[in-house]
Amino acid sequence: MIFRDFYFLRGKLQDSPDLQGGDSDKVKEKAAKIGLSRLIGLRRRGEAADNAASKPETNRRRYFRIGFNKLLETDLTIVEIRGKEIRSGYAKVLVKNIGPGGLCFISNLKLPVDRTFILQFTMCLSDEGIKVKGHAVWTREMENNLYTYGVEFDITEEERLDLIQKLNQIQIMIRNNNQFAEKYFILEPPDVYFKVFSRE
Repeated sequence: MIFRDFYFLRGKLQDSPDLQGGDSDKVKEKAAKIGLSRLIGLRRRGEAADNAASKPETNRRRYFRIGFNKLLETDLTIVEIRGKEIRSGYAKVLVKNIGPGGLCFISNLKLPVDRTFILQFTMCLSDEGIKVKGHAVWTREMENNLYTYGVEFDITEEERLDLIQKLNQIQIMIRNNNQFAEKYFILEPPDVYFKVFSRE
């Protein structure tokens, strides 16, 4: 498939190359034999089924998630593409929820669902802040040219344990204070937010 409007950094758009797909059933059968069937369509560069990539994962999550009442303003940048480290600018995205295994966010950018396309998220919810890397595993198109993405983190177990500690602290702080870190959350709907932000 062709990823249109691949990504823009510093006001420019770049198109990604075509990704040629193979036989989806054969890919699934082979992956199932090695216990990786849950990653079909998400972790193979050769899988090019748009319908599969547009649907959220239905597998039961291994980790808890913290759902926010409001959307959390977060910085997103690309740090690696197909094993090659890159330097890029930042774009604003809105995080809906986060857990030790991944997060869900809204963006006005159309990004590839590709395990070799590594994103980095930087957000403030505590004094230390949170910075994690991951790749998109599903996407769903919304109204007003917006997209929702599900992300699986690419972090070590040591980093995950550190993240769990931070998230546990955040859960406690949220329960004790409804106004916790309110300045980092947006009040307006996402379509209004991105329209305003794009004009700045």
